[in-house]
Amino acid sequence: MLTVRPHDFFLSKIGSDQNNSLQWLGQRIAEDARFRSATIKFWWPAIMGETAKLAPVSNADTDYQIKLAAFTAQNDFIEELGQQFAAGIEGGNPFNVKDLFVEMIMSPWFR
Repeated sequence: MLTVRPHDFFLSKIGSDQNNSLQWLGQRIAEDARFRSATIKFWWPAIMGETAKLAPVSNADTDYQIKLAAFTAQNDFIEELGQQFAAGIEGGNPFNVKDLFVEMIMSPWFR
């Protein structure tokens, strides 16, 4: 079971400009590493036509190793693409969703 703990931004103060709180929150969310992969997993079904793979639950399944290998490969791709997305894909602007879509469509996962 996944335990969700409050992140820094729930414990920090907004700052002196109370009129800028939405931008402040958006910046904090984008800085969270989970945002990167969550964005890709959100768009995955729309682009790929199926949901992102989940880790297999029971290692007693006969095809557990196959499912685990597929999940690991896809998850590694999502994590790597998420890092590129946050840094700016191929020198582009960080968090440019158009670049993200292109990379997802050009990936072996799309074909």
